[in-house]
Amino acid sequence: MVAPDESDRFLSRNLIASLIAVLAFPLSEIAALANFLPLVMPPGQVLAILAAAVVAMLQRRPLGRGAWAVCAWLAVSGGLILCLGISRLGWAATLDSFPPMFLVLGAYIILSRLLTPLAPAFRKILSCIMGASCLFVGAIIAWSILDAAVRFLPLVYDPVLYRMDALLGLGAAYRLGDSVNADQGFRHFILILYKYNLVAAVPALFSEVFYARKAAAELTLQLLISSFLVFPLFCMMPALAPAFFFGGLFPDHLPPAQSLATQVIGTNIGTIRNTFPSLHACWAILIFLALRDSPLWHRILGASFLLVTVIATLGFGEHYAVDWVAALPLVLLVRGVCCASLPLASPLRQSCVLSGIFLLAFWVVAVRGAPVTLEFPWMIRALAVLSLALPLALEKNLGVAERRPARLSPHAEPAHAA
Repeated sequence: MVAPDESDRFLSRNLIASLIAVLAFPLSEIAALANFLPLVMPPGQVLAILAAAVVAMLQRRPLGRGAWAVCAWLAVSGGLILCLGISRLGWAATLDSFPPMFLVLGAYIILSRLLTPLAPAFRKILSCIMGASCLFVGAIIAWSILDAAVRFLPLVYDPVLYRMDALLGLGAAYRLGDSVNADQGFRHFILILYKYNLVAAVPALFSEVFYARKAAAELTLQLLISSFLVFPLFCMMPALAPAFFFGGLFPDHLPPAQSLATQVIGTNIGTIRNTFPSLHACWAILIFLALRDSPLWHRILGASFLLVTVIATLGFGEHYAVDWVAALPLVLLVRGVCCASLPLASPLRQSCVLSGIFLLAFWVVAVRGAPVTLEFPWMIRALAVLSLALPLALEKNLGVAERRPARLSPHAEPAHAA
């Protein structure tokens, strides 16, 4: 049986992730209705989510000041969305899709009330569902902001990233898609897994609940925080991705790297974006790490999803290979921030956070400092080696430290024994 205190810690982690998404969601919709961001979701769906969130919070008694403040914020922001939606779209369009969405969420709330008293395992399952839903909300927020930001970022760093790939000997990775592109059915399968990669997080969340020996499940928070951390990095180093920058030249007729100017090139980015580091790579690695203590076939599926992400990002020209190299420091930073098994003052946890920050900062300097930095190939190579070796070493120690509390705890019994 899962220890009650362990279940509460797990729920609190998903609650933090949910609050990050739900509190930011109204702001995103208000900005969209005010024409500052693209309108991604209809106002009726957003209002249904906010209303259900308030109803769910009011189910718990007594409510503290923080909970009342959150409810007040959701109510006020919901009123603003309603007013802005009516003035811009009218009553019918604003409330369209509100009833079905609210009914679905209401059924979820009722189900959670019925199952919560039965066992901590059921509470964890429902918390996983809630956390996964909030991941989609967080992704909508992050990418809607990116869609708006690219209109104000006319400079791209594709030539710099392409030359870094050549300098590191990673240009051959673009050929990963050759065998996949030969079979259109297989290509579409790989593309679907790549485009809807958050779906892979759902089974990983359940696996983390029932097999991980950590003090609290953290994947939801890791995926959400990484999506927001990538945004400022993208704004500092926007890019189109190889398939869009080179067009028909990718991958068979790519120009020699030295023939490209190292200065950034002005262009119309539109809605195409190449995040550096790769967020797809970061998510795939985090999902794989979450399955580390799961059964072998779970780990095989996680490794397969990681391989699919590698093929799709590089073989389809969605990312540069160096984006993967820089993803490891981002993973290290997120893992250090979200590690609930170690105290904040832990030297290992601080090492993970500081190493991730400094490595990412060095990459920002290396990319934005081109062409000067490209004149020192040894520096780029040394940074790439550090970005691989340091996260791997610290992650190994972090994995051992995460398992240690569970081994020492008298309640450290596998969750699937519930």
